[in-house]
Amino acid sequence: MRLLSGVLLAILAGCASAQSPAMPGAMTPGAAVAPARSAANDGAREANSPKNWSLIYVSNAVGTVTVYRYWQRLYYATLTGFATPKGECTDQTGDVFITDSTLEEIVEYGHGGSTPINVISDAGYQPYACSVDPTSGKLAVANYLDAKGDAGNVAIYKTFNSKPQYYNPFLEGYGPLTCAYDDNGNLLIATEYSVGSYEYAALSRLKRYYHRFVRVDMPYIKKERPYEYITNVQWDGKYWAITSAGNISRFTITNLIDRYEGTTTLSANENGPGQVWISNATGDLSEQGTQVVAAESSGAVLYWKYPAGGSAFASISDYLDAPYGVAVSPKISSGSER
Repeated sequence: MRLLSGVLLAILAGCASAQSPAMPGAMTPGAAVAPARSAANDGAREANSPKNWSLIYVSNAVGTVTVYRYWQRLYYATLTGFATPKGECTDQTGDVFITDSTLEEIVEYGHGGSTPINVISDAGYQPYACSVDPTSGKLAVANYLDAKGDAGNVAIYKTFNSKPQYYNPFLEGYGPLTCAYDDNGNLLIATEYSVGSYEYAALSRLKRYYHRFVRVDMPYIKKERPYEYITNVQWDGKYWAITSAGNISRFTITNLIDRYEGTTTLSANENGPGQVWISNATGDLSEQGTQVVAAESSGAVLYWKYPAGGSAFASISDYLDAPYGVAVSPKISSGSER
C-alpha cells in the first residue's frame, strides 16, 4: 500500500468516528475575555489584540484548527466545526484559508478572527492545499481527489464568490497534492505517482497569463531522489522550495527545467511530515524567509532556521492531534513583537 494513501486513510478513519461537525467557525476559550470598557484598560486591550501578533494556524486530524502566537509559541484559540481540515494558505492582508477535504470547501478567516468571513464551496472535490496569487488575489486550490476518490484537478477562483476555472490533472490518474504561487503569479503544483512498487515526484507549472499547465523536468530529483514523492511546494522569496522526505530542496525554474540551488535539511522531520511553511517577519513574498515550520503527524510543529536547517530549535505540541496543515499569518500592526 502506498505510504501516502495509508496516512490519509488513517486520518479519515479517525475523523469518521466523530459526530457530524457543526458549522465551521466556533472558537473554544483561548483568547482572554475582554474586560469592561474603560480608559485605563484600552491600552492593555490594544496591546493584547491579535493584530499585534503573528499567528500560526495548525490543522488537526480531529477536525480542529489550533492557533498560536507564532514567535512566542503560546496557545491562542481553537477553531472547530471542521471535518477533515488539510492544507492552509494566507493572502496579503493576513486572511487564512483552510481546506476541508471531507466538507469539500475552503473556509476563510480574518487574522485572529473567531468566525469565518467566507466559506467557498469546492463541491465534488477533496481539497488538500491552497495558495493565493499575490499579483491578482486569485485563490488556487489543489484538489487531490474528486468525491468518488478519482484524480482531482486544480480549481482557480478569480474572486471568492465566483465559479472556479478547473484545470485537468497534469498527470493522468493523479491529482495535485500541493500548490504554491511565486511573487510573479506563476503557479507550481506537485503530486506523486506510482510505477510498480516505486513512488515518483512530478511537478507542473502554470505561468502567469497562460492557460495550461506544463510539466517541469526535474533532473536533480530524478537523479538524487528518484523514488520519493513531494509533500509540499512553496515560494521562499527567492527560490522554489520543494519538500521531499523531510528535506527542502531549492530550485530555480527556467524554461521548465529545474536548476538545483541547495538543500535545507530538517532534522527530525522524516516521520509523517505534513505541510511546510517558510516564514518571514514581513510576509513579503519577494523577501526570502528566515524560518521554516513543519507539521509532524506524530503530534508536533517544529521550527528551524531557514535556509540553514539542521536541528529544530523550538516546537509546539499542546492541543495537537496528528497535525497536517500549517500556515503563518504575519501581524497586521507595525513594530516589533518579539
